[in-house]
Formats: sequence, C-alpha cells, structure tokens
Amino acid sequence: MIRMEIMSTERRYFDVAVVIPLEEECQEFLEVFDLGEDFSTEFLFRSAINLANSDLTMIVIKQEGMGRTHAGNAIASVLEEFDIGLAVCLGIAGSLSDDLQLGDVCYSTQVFDVLDNAKASDNKGGIDIEFSPTHYRTDRSLVACLNFMRLKRELRPLYKAWRSDRGDFAKTLVPGPLVGRKGRAESLHEPKALEGTVACAAVTKSEEYNEKLRKIDRKVLAVETESGAVYEKASAKAISALTIRGISDHADATKNELEASSRGGRSQGSCRQRCTLPTATAWQPRICGLPEEETPIEWQVSSTRTERSQWRAFPSRNIQ
Repeated sequence: MIRMEIMSTERRYFDVAVVIPLEEECQEFLEVFDLGEDFSTEFLFRSAINLANSDLTMIVIKQEGMGRTHAGNAIASVLEEFDIGLAVCLGIAGSLSDDLQLGDVCYSTQVFDVLDNAKASDNKGGIDIEFSPTHYRTDRSLVACLNFMRLKRELRPLYKAWRSDRGDFAKTLVPGPLVGRKGRAESLHEPKALEGTVACAAVTKSEEYNEKLRKIDRKVLAVETESGAVYEKASAKAISALTIRGISDHADATKNELEASSRGGRSQGSCRQRCTLPTATAWQPRICGLPEEETPIEWQVSSTRTERSQWRAFPSRNIQ
C-alpha cells in the first residue's frame, strides 16, 4: 500500500495590502499602526499590522526603492505568497490642480499610467513626448465609501475631527509660510480629502510636461510614480486597487526651494495625513447590509476567495 501525503494549498489571506515607496513614509505609517507578524524577505520589509478592535487583516510592504518597477515588485511579492482583498498604494504626490494644497490628501477614482509606451522625438531644438496611457479604474463602491465621510450626518464629525487634528499637527511641523505654487506663499492648514484622477508618470517639475498630463485628463489631481504598477499587478488577479496620496509639493520649479524652506516638515505632514485618513472613513451599516448596532467608524474590505469584495464598517482603534 502506497501512502500519499496531501499538501495543503491554503494561502494566508489579508484584507488589505499596503505598498509604501519610501522609508520616511513607512516610518510615518508605523507611527499610526502597530506591527504584527514579520513576513520580510531578503530584500523587502513586509509585516502584518495589528488592528485593535477590528477583524480587518492588513500587511504592509515597503518598496526596495522608489518608482514603478519597485512598486510592481513589492505588490507581486505579496500576490505570489498571499491572497488579498485590496491593494493600496500609499505615499506622497505632487499636486497638478488648484484644488489641492500642501498637506491635502487625494485618493483615486482612476489612475492613468504614461510610463509605458511613451514616445520621444526632436522638436524645434527640444524634445517632445507623446503618451499612450493605460487607464485603470477604482471600484465605485470603494470610492463611494470614502466620499461618504464628507457627506453623511454620522460621519461628517469624524471627518471634521480628522481635519482639525491633522491641521494642528501640521502647524507643529511648519508653523510659518512655505514656498507654494508658482512661488506664492502658502501655509499648512487643515487638510481636505478629494477623490479624482491620479497620474502615474515621471518625477516632474516641468510645467510643459504637466500640461501634457492635463491634456489626458483636464481634472487630474496629482502626479506620482508608482500606482500604475500596483493597479496593473492587482487587476491581473482581479483584485481592487486604490491609491492614497498626501500632497508634498506642486510638481513645479519651486520643489527644491520648498524642501529647503520646510526642512522636510511638509513631507512628514503629508505622509501622516494620508496614513490617518482611512481610519476616519466609513459608511452607514444599513447601506452595507450590516446590523444597525455596528459602529460605523472605520472602513475595511471583507471578501473571500470566491466572493467579490464588499465594504463594511467596524469600530476603529484610537489614533495617536
């Protein structure tokens, strides 16, 4: 008689996988969330996150380096080993819209990626770039979940409290004026959160380049360098993706001057703003099909391997 051993194919499941580009951003994330079980590889920091008073499961991954390739490698390392419900790209971005000021937060309704299939050609002594962007959309129910924090009666106080708390925190980092858009003075303020289009593109302080991005979508909010890869890898596995970005500059010629005048304070503030935003959002239990006694404080994704993600609300931990 031949004895056969059956190997288990069960994979560890996380509701949310958070990809973070830079160590300074990851440090701010860890000021808000507590580390759990370590899953680091030889090259990547990966850790489960302990979320008190919630059955949400989360893993955070810090990229090995900045940019699209490293973002793709980071999320791919998780997808190869674990099952996840939502991929989140968390970081800072440059504002391309007058609607977003330093310290504000944006989250993606869609992402367009111009880093693949771009064409460069000579033009009147300079270089012209033509884009052939790839477009990715965020799940509408997730965007609605985030939007409701500004609209629903029981959630608006949470959003207002977040703005007030983060505004006070920002002023402790940079109490005076900064070099803002087009060299105008700008001060850190109570942040706001807006939904909209995010561009995954080159690091830019070129107005000509920025205008080309705006021609793809005139309402584009911000530009960064990683989200396209996270959306690409997640969508290939039929997994929802989202990017959340704190505004650290205006993607213009004042970037270096802004960095010098703030001594890194505005980046720290932008990192902390977008880290704390998700824990201040939710929607009504009855909209999600939950019992009314569930307290709608924190959003989370809950899904199985065979069911589409559904958005639910659970009591949140206290945020420092």
